[in-house]
Amino acid sequence: SSLEIMAGDSLDGEVGVEAAAQSLVQAVAFQPSARNATMSIAGGLDSVELSNRAWDDMFLRLNGPELLRITGLARSASSSKAELDKRHDRLVEFVREWSEMFEGGAKGTGLTTPVMLRQSHRDASEAEGTIRRSGIRILFKQTNTGAAYKSKDEERAFEREGPPQAKTTAGAAAVQTKRKATKEGGVEVLVEETIDNDLRVRARRCNMDDGTVVKEISEQVIIKQLQKAIDVWLKDHQ
Repeated sequence: SSLEIMAGDSLDGEVGVEAAAQSLVQAVAFQPSARNATMSIAGGLDSVELSNRAWDDMFLRLNGPELLRITGLARSASSSKAELDKRHDRLVEFVREWSEMFEGGAKGTGLTTPVMLRQSHRDASEAEGTIRRSGIRILFKQTNTGAAYKSKDEERAFEREGPPQAKTTAGAAAVQTKRKATKEGGVEVLVEETIDNDLRVRARRCNMDDGTVVKEISEQVIIKQLQKAIDVWLKDHQ
């Protein structure tokens, strides 16, 4: 099958009638990640009937959505479970150490958005084709841009008002809570051991809500650095 499914309008090419029809059925009836998502489809089925596993794997790219996927990181498809587990653990530790480059100002990385690191708590999922999973969340911190931006006049007015009073109305408290809970986006990097005896790394957008401004440039910096790091790791662990 030459069928590809990606988030947004990133694919540019023809799509077969049968491929389009089956993709639509999957999106409407079987794939939760397709809900409230935009996607593009290209290619065809080439007279091949895809398994449920293959459909699930293609639609998994919409979950986040996915920004990067690197597969084939197992040394060999015939590796034993114990060997693959050890390789998985080494890669998890490597990714954790790599992510620390973005802390403390991220000098030399090209990343200008401040971030904080958090452990990922996404468990392995058979529906997503994984039997082991670990990772790190690189979360963007709030900056004085976008919705948080204040003009000089607004800053002066804020300073004149002084600190907030101890007693606030329920409405004001609700507004303050909402502001504190604003999600700024981020990139979750997952190291996964798959059910088909492979090792892969996926990076997906995370920490989003309806009002979050997507920081595409910052995402691209992280993804570029991750791709370079995995290339180095692969050369060192042939």
